[in-house]
Amino acid sequence: MSDRMGAVGSSARLLGLLGVAYVLLASPLLAQDSAPRVPRVTISGWFGFMLGGPSSGIEAMVEAGGFGDVLRGGCTLDVCGLEQDFPTTATDPGQGSNLRIGYTQWRRFEVAFSMGTATPAQTDGYSEFAVPDFGRYSTVESQLRMLAVTASLRAGPASIGIGPAHYRLDSWAGDEDNRFDASRVTKVGALLDAGGQFPIFKRVILQLRAQYRLVGSTDVGPHQLASRTLPATPVDFSHGFLGFGLGLAF
Repeated sequence: MSDRMGAVGSSARLLGLLGVAYVLLASPLLAQDSAPRVPRVTISGWFGFMLGGPSSGIEAMVEAGGFGDVLRGGCTLDVCGLEQDFPTTATDPGQGSNLRIGYTQWRRFEVAFSMGTATPAQTDGYSEFAVPDFGRYSTVESQLRMLAVTASLRAGPASIGIGPAHYRLDSWAGDEDNRFDASRVTKVGALLDAGGQFPIFKRVILQLRAQYRLVGSTDVGPHQLASRTLPATPVDFSHGFLGFGLGLAF
């Protein structure tokens, strides 16, 4: 009888140990299965608007080139005798786009490759004393292109990261004599990238992102126009960028 009771007690202890082992081993796996899935690869394209940018530096270049006079006697909506100060930059924010490919490892670490563009607003100038009597107006446009790699930390749908970036800056200057002059420079800088991604349909995600593109200052110009020359001027192209778009998650 005592032998039978001992065998029952041993079996109970063995079952208890097996139960504890099952709980200890299975709990992490169950927790992992119940945790929300983090996409390993995301590909997204989005559009947005610049915050800040090179307008003040480009206006300084236009003014240094002699296109910083006041236009008097202009007419707007049948009202004449107005004055307009130059140089002036369009009030519309610059626009741009971005393609982003992200790879997530260990659920919280992401490496992303970004290609982006930005087109700042146009800057116009006016010279009252241009000789001969043409080439009084000037226009400067520019465009920035970016290649960057960032390392990010993820927390749920949000991520924030930083990394090196290569920037190419193109600028064009023209006047009403249809003379245009272009220049191009490249610059190494950095990209600070933050945002979130939200599933909206199966593998389709919505991306909301904010970036700070640290370009730094670089010389733009000189630009030779019909009547005057816009001198080489240091311009800081660093700017913020807000955008949204759609992507795929795998």
